[in-house]
Amino acid sequence: MLSTILPDQMQQLERQWMQQFHVPAILLMEEAARGVTASISRIAVKEKPVLFLCGPGANGGDGYAAARQWKLLGGRSMIAELSPSSHPDASIMRTLALQCSIPVLQLQPSASLPECCLIVDSLFGTGLSRPVTGKLPDLFARVRSSGIPVLAVDIPSGLSAETGEVLGCVMPAVETVTFHRPKQGFYLRQGPSVCGRITVHSILIPPVYGSFPGLSVLEAEDLDACLPARDPAGYKGTFGHIVILAGSPGMAGAGIMCARAALRAGAGLVTILCRQELLPIFQTAVPSAMCAVLPMNSGVYTAEALDTCRSMLSRATCAVIGCGIGTDEAMIPLFSLFASLTCPVIYDADALTLLARHPEITLPASSLLTPHPGEAARLLNCTAKEITQDPLSALQALHDRFGCALILKNACSLMHAGGKTAVQPFPSPALARGGSGDMLCGFLAAIISRRHESSPSLLSLQCAVYLHARAGLAAAEEVGEDAATCEDILRHFRLRHA
Repeated sequence: MLSTILPDQMQQLERQWMQQFHVPAILLMEEAARGVTASISRIAVKEKPVLFLCGPGANGGDGYAAARQWKLLGGRSMIAELSPSSHPDASIMRTLALQCSIPVLQLQPSASLPECCLIVDSLFGTGLSRPVTGKLPDLFARVRSSGIPVLAVDIPSGLSAETGEVLGCVMPAVETVTFHRPKQGFYLRQGPSVCGRITVHSILIPPVYGSFPGLSVLEAEDLDACLPARDPAGYKGTFGHIVILAGSPGMAGAGIMCARAALRAGAGLVTILCRQELLPIFQTAVPSAMCAVLPMNSGVYTAEALDTCRSMLSRATCAVIGCGIGTDEAMIPLFSLFASLTCPVIYDADALTLLARHPEITLPASSLLTPHPGEAARLLNCTAKEITQDPLSALQALHDRFGCALILKNACSLMHAGGKTAVQPFPSPALARGGSGDMLCGFLAAIISRRHESSPSLLSLQCAVYLHARAGLAAAEEVGEDAATCEDILRHFRLRHA
């Protein structure tokens, strides 16, 4: 399991480790370059030049060292620099690159880019805190329009390593090779759009060194530890009973996707609470699920409906409310029954709108809210732009308001439970479609139940969100991001690491 780190924390950690063990910084620079060179080997071909854009600081030193290493591996290297480096270790790396007869060019504002198969961006490191100005915005624009892939060293130049904000302009990368730990800004605001694949490379410092907490980042190798093995002697009750209040006229699909997802993620039993007119739809679309009808009279749920709901919820190991239920006030008596449960309850979609409309309703700590930015804005009485500009503060505000587990959905969703915060480490654009959030609710409910949790743990949230995103990537690989439907995503869902 990885965790993120802030740029000033990383600088402090490096200084502390080097002083404690008497290791010169230039060794870390050489090791960082090895990680860059390994990624170059996967992307570039040795017959065509690789262009290394080197800045005047330590990040430029990584670029000079990588240019030399690539040349020594039989590749073709060219260096283009803003100015000769004034950083002492970077100056040594520049001298060593020159000793290998690597040509060095001076970056000119209007000059065309030399022919190359890859651009290595080592202009600015994670310490950048001011907007990129001068001749660089024009250079960045020429790189973007060239279509040449870019490999970023530690961070794409122009991106804030702390906030994910673009500082004036940015050089998007197909891959970012970062060092020791991923930087927080990779997963916030514009970070997911410009970092590409994120590769974390060790720079001699042990992974467990230092005491700087960050956002938890689940990795593929962590997945098998997330779920208990399915007991060969188990029965359907062993694997959880999910109760879902879902659907309304014209919105039955949301409940269908939620129920199918819960079953696909291993739930032993699924019961859908629904209106009479939706019964044949649900029983046809999800034959493996049970259904319980909630009668209505003149648009109001009857006492019988409340009794049925109460009875079914008493058997639930996890419950879900909100998928397509509508926002009619007639839902409030049912909503109150869910809010009184002691088992985990997931509130999504229309349930969040009702919750925003009724601030007097309190939820137990075993609840889980799963808003997207628009829903979070309604819950916090602000704008969606405010949520997306500072998602970590929004997550904290939601926790302060509701005191329960949270998933703030976005390209890289943020999660909070048990006093800790995590981030989903890669965007999956195929998930940007109706029904995707309903599936996530089903996955979450099943995994929380499978882990026999009385309150949602951060690990359960991470597992469900990660697998959901990975299923989106797999579906997109098969049919394309635009063509992947929720059915495609569900079909590619896998509980364990393949």
